[in-house]
Amino acid sequence: MGKKVRDAMTVEPRSAEPGLSLAEAAQLMKSEDVGSLPVVDDGHLVAVLTDRDIVVRAVAEGVD
Repeated sequence: MGKKVRDAMTVEPRSAEPGLSLAEAAQLMKSEDVGSLPVVDDGHLVAVLTDRDIVVRAVAEGVD
């Protein structure tokens, strides 16, 4: 039988709040060694931020 999602998932994922800066989110991704962060507002998942989002929508456009 193949592996299950639970076998590959991060057990205690860290999350970001919408007001977190991109630099802080990138530092959190680095420290947790992950390529994405769930974005939680008032206990509800509102988005998923990926390392690609940071590169394509910020770094490539020269956004701080």
